[in-house]
Amino acid sequence: MKPKTSNCPICQGSSLKPIDEHEPVYWQCADCEYLFLEPSDRLQKASEKSRYEEHNNDLGDPKYLQYLEKTWQKISQDVPPGGLVVDYGCGPTKGLEAVLKGQGFQVVSYDPIFYPTSVEILNHKVDAIYCSEAIEHMYNPIVEIECWLRLLKPGGMISLRTAFHSGENGFRSWWYKDDPTHIGFFNEQTFQWLANRYSLEVCHMHSPYASFRKKAQ
Repeated sequence: MKPKTSNCPICQGSSLKPIDEHEPVYWQCADCEYLFLEPSDRLQKASEKSRYEEHNNDLGDPKYLQYLEKTWQKISQDVPPGGLVVDYGCGPTKGLEAVLKGQGFQVVSYDPIFYPTSVEILNHKVDAIYCSEAIEHMYNPIVEIECWLRLLKPGGMISLRTAFHSGENGFRSWWYKDDPTHIGFFNEQTFQWLANRYSLEVCHMHSPYASFRKKAQ
């Protein structure tokens, strides 16, 4: 087996164990339970982008729109009328903008590949971060989470959709890791670690949804 990566991308812990002896290599952190692909086994950038372009996210598909709406409903009651929402990791479709068109919300779509416009100008102005099926793709999720906290107003919401892993048992047959762009996996323990680290209020936590409120200062 190749030498292990040095630290957990979430908590920076060094107590990492391999899932098994097979390739590609996945590591699990003993401290926060984040489970991630060995960085040297990631796709090259060009291959990663090509994979994203294969996703069949069709705004004309009612099932796709229903999927977006279901995630949005997890936080919609906590976003004020006219509130500013960032769809973080929107992919090529700007799907949330389409779902919320005409409902009075302001939506900014951001994606590091397809819509890489800087969102830092929105610091402390955002009511909600919507991140659906994107956090599992992130190389440095802590960097992104800290960006979200800078963007959010006190009391602002983070709403995530990502499948929770159940640990080592059954991982190799878990369908969610079969997408080669899915490189990092969370569970309740990981999200609770993040909530404790950043003083977030946990509002919802049940796979595949997790939502948090940035506490008022």
